[in-house]
Amino acid sequence: EYDLSRQISTVTHDWHQANLKSTVGVYQRSSFFNEEILEQLNSGKPLILNDAENDPRTADRWQSFQALQLVAMVTLPYVSDGICKASLTVAHSTPHEWNSEELYLIQEVSDRVWSRIERTRAEAALRESENQLRLVTDAMPALISYVDKNHVYKFVNKRYTTWFGVEKAAIEGKHLRDVLGDIAYEAILPNVERVLSGQEINIEQLLHYKNAGSRYVRVNYVPDIQSNGEIKGWYALVQDITERKKAEERYRSL
Repeated sequence: EYDLSRQISTVTHDWHQANLKSTVGVYQRSSFFNEEILEQLNSGKPLILNDAENDPRTADRWQSFQALQLVAMVTLPYVSDGICKASLTVAHSTPHEWNSEELYLIQEVSDRVWSRIERTRAEAALRESENQLRLVTDAMPALISYVDKNHVYKFVNKRYTTWFGVEKAAIEGKHLRDVLGDIAYEAILPNVERVLSGQEINIEQLLHYKNAGSRYVRVNYVPDIQSNGEIKGWYALVQDITERKKAEERYRSL
């Protein structure tokens, strides 16, 4: 992998024959390549060397190659978002004339490797983002959820478990009616239809939940509108205002 700001290369993994040295380590790129080659690699163009010792482009840096037993090599850079971020290198410890079949195979491997690595990293970043989101939402004293256009819970925070007395797994993936009960579901259905038409909802109402009893709640629904105008679902924030409502009723009765 490349750090272009410091002009270093970090070899994180390699495979080599038992009688050869590992190349894992951190290296100054200029120790191996001149400015012309670095510009070539940074632009995404492959480097093919049949004999680093006698190639005029690398002969003056032969000692660096020799120390790692690199004589012939093919380096395929990986460019993402216009930046050369890494490369895949295949090398021989003796001079070698690379043929078209070898070059094709190396290119195929490179394409598959970087595609898989990018996908894995994206998935890891998504998992980290989801974990951070859960940490934040679980700390909130309100019910926070995402419901799709089919009225199915896709995400709920920890507060749901205390309200309904079940684990998140018993809510996520379930239909609103199954979680809320028939009475509460029918009561919120008009507002569900409104949010799925693109309206933002802010109301207070008394709801009779299947497993959470009767509660006054403040409800905020925000539609999830895609760039093409499609509404995929909505975000919901529900706050229990039962005690406040009871206090207001007591005050009015005085």
